[in-house]
Amino acid sequence: MENLSPEKVDQARDYLSLFDKDGDSTVSVSDIPSILRALGEQFTEAEMSDLIGQIKTENGYVSFDEFLTFYNNCTRPVDPYRDVQLAFSELDRHQTGKISAKVLRHFLVNLGEKLTDEEVDTIFANIEISEDGEIEYRQIINLFTEF
Repeated sequence: MENLSPEKVDQARDYLSLFDKDGDSTVSVSDIPSILRALGEQFTEAEMSDLIGQIKTENGYVSFDEFLTFYNNCTRPVDPYRDVQLAFSELDRHQTGKISAKVLRHFLVNLGEKLTDEEVDTIFANIEISEDGEIEYRQIINLFTEF
């Protein structure tokens, strides 16, 4: 279940049990759109139709394990750096995907897990800073994912 966090798997099992009308650990394929919506997934009607069309079943029901495999395959991978991206986007007032190197240095040296100037210099040496002093924060996230 590489695309689902353990919390999402537990949440899916909880919702599935709500739709398991007879306690046999299966749910109707017709209930899957409601289950996915309850889990916070947002698909267009066309996407949902395509997804449901991929489910192969003899009797119109899927087991919990079959649903979890399906759910894993139709969701995007868990992005462990999403919170970092959101934090950077808060600094990006104009939603350009860039932040000022000066502002970033200030935050890295003065807030949270404070870094030394030398540590910040090492980070900056591994990323591209534009002529106007801006950094595409995706570079920083990519740098962290390399470790």
